[in-house]
Amino acid sequence: MTKFDGNEKTFDSFIQGLSDKFEEDVAIFRTEKSGRMYLMRLLECGAARSIETRYMSKTRLFSCLAEMIQVLEALYHDPNQASAVRDELSRLKFRPGKDKPIHQLIAEFISLAQKAKIPEGGWKQTLWEHIPSTLDTHLLRAYWFWSRGFGS
Repeated sequence: MTKFDGNEKTFDSFIQGLSDKFEEDVAIFRTEKSGRMYLMRLLECGAARSIETRYMSKTRLFSCLAEMIQVLEALYHDPNQASAVRDELSRLKFRPGKDKPIHQLIAEFISLAQKAKIPEGGWKQTLWEHIPSTLDTHLLRAYWFWSRGFGS
């Protein structure tokens, strides 16, 4: 498990990894305190400083792990993340022969669509907006050359 240093871009993946770790190692994290201790060991720099005062407090101690995560989320989660990803998705285009292979475009598209919270039912239509209408012509031309032995 990687440590979290306060980089907002890695916060969501850090929390997902932390969640997976707690779910995987139920026997190790039997108590709230063990979970809080583990989270504290994974925090560095500003992230650690932001919650260490309350973590070590005698009068205002965190009551549970979820409360610690809520404090971190308030500080490091980007509430405009979906908008930023939608903007990145709007600039995604496929240019046959000049760009990465189509399967890489589709993998990148799926990742961005999930982060942008686009319903799966709308993925196909949204993907077609990023593939040029001339793709059929390019594929036909490529097939014609390949079938006549020019492409091998």
